[in-house]
Amino acid sequence: MSTKPYHHGNLKGELLRVAEEIGREEGPEAISIRQVTRRVGVSPTAAYRHYTDQEELLNAVSNRAVDELIARLNVVLTDHESRPLVADRMMACAWVYFNFAMEEPHMFRCMLAGRSLDLPTVMGGSGGDEEHLEPHVQALREFSECFRIHAQRTDGVSHLQYFMQNALAAWSTVHGFTVLCTTGQMADLPREMKNELAQGVFASAMRGTDFTDVNDPFRNYPDGKPDSDDDT
Repeated sequence: MSTKPYHHGNLKGELLRVAEEIGREEGPEAISIRQVTRRVGVSPTAAYRHYTDQEELLNAVSNRAVDELIARLNVVLTDHESRPLVADRMMACAWVYFNFAMEEPHMFRCMLAGRSLDLPTVMGGSGGDEEHLEPHVQALREFSECFRIHAQRTDGVSHLQYFMQNALAAWSTVHGFTVLCTTGQMADLPREMKNELAQGVFASAMRGTDFTDVNDPFRNYPDGKPDSDDDT
């Protein structure tokens, strides 16, 4: 923990560094202007010249958490040599998300506590700080290409008409399971058991994608929608 008084330099950067340090140690609830300035050794008034309120500071920490996760995702998404199959890279993404939460549970909660990702801006690839967004855009492009090939393999289509629905369905599955294992009802399970369950959950998320008619819940029924379930 840093307690050395701050004297000069980039105060905004130092405030963010210490806020991230607190968030990584204790979670988003512990991040406050008063706590951060106490560690840095400046007055709260000095901090308000750089961050209008506590929410803005928390959002900055949340952005740092997202950046860290995106960097990890880009490593596996661009690793075509040891993971030549897109299915392996997509599964690796799920594990990266899960492992990030397991290894950095407080930082994971910081990520969720702020307005950390402007998805429309990232998908558009423009606006805001383009240099900062580049890793995010790269991850989205790589993941989109994985989905395109996955769609071709599973449903024989090469377009991504239902990209958003499938991406959200897969993310919701991985995210929901991850939250259950970090702060939810499964948090106290042994890590080995969590890992064993995770493999099946993540694989089911991939099998559940549908690029033909994502809105039809009966598409996988051999004879389509039945008149009733009496004959089962």
